[in-house]
Amino acid sequence: MNTLFRRIIPKILISRHSNLKVIGGITTRQYETFRFIGSPPSQARIFESNMADEIILINLDHKSIDLGAFVDVVSKVSSEIFMPLSVGGGINSLDQASKVFEVGIEKVVVDRGELTLFIKAARLVDVAKILRDQLRFEMCVGVNGIHFPEETSRELHAVYSLLSITRNQRIRLEVCVSVKDPHIPSVVDVWAGTNWHERETYDMFGIIFDNHPGLTRILMPDDWAGFPQRKDYPLGGIEIEYKGATIPAPSQRRSYK
Repeated sequence: MNTLFRRIIPKILISRHSNLKVIGGITTRQYETFRFIGSPPSQARIFESNMADEIILINLDHKSIDLGAFVDVVSKVSSEIFMPLSVGGGINSLDQASKVFEVGIEKVVVDRGELTLFIKAARLVDVAKILRDQLRFEMCVGVNGIHFPEETSRELHAVYSLLSITRNQRIRLEVCVSVKDPHIPSVVDVWAGTNWHERETYDMFGIIFDNHPGLTRILMPDDWAGFPQRKDYPLGGIEIEYKGATIPAPSQRRSYK
């Protein structure tokens, strides 16, 4: 019997009051129009104390609330809570995050002062090239896998940790795919150092990185069945019999460009 997992994700709508203060509000079935609920940071603390999974901040008046004021609200909310925070409305550059929004960002998450960009798999390489060439994120220091069985049709996540030596900044990219179609474009041609990282994520989670120059297991034997770090992988009880082996040169058993 499948267990239904429900997530509570409240949305705080940011608007400008008649007295020109930036305030927070909500709309619900009971209150179909904008209803004032107090300052966004204090309301975020209430949602967190009531076990919300994530909070979304939407800038309703982005034409009258300049991005600096909205970012200030986001910063204050982020400093008050310890949970994922998604933002939207009026953001249109990565220095305020825009060029990459246009090529595939699903959402921006600010969690503990760290920025994560959720990217559509089909646009990952486009975003990666913009981040490398225009925004000077020269290094991808790791590719990690995560398995969320409860997230139907996006159970597998690949997380890319990026570093800009020029800017001394770090951000993350996150791509979600289904276990039934676990394909993500490889970024080896953008950051060569991701070669072994993508192989390890494939080996442990079964995410297939399309156009990788040699996508084979790197930790487990080549004939190993299953992906050990998925949450549906059996714990213990797997008999292993060493049969002996001869290991050919990598050039003979794996195809590299």
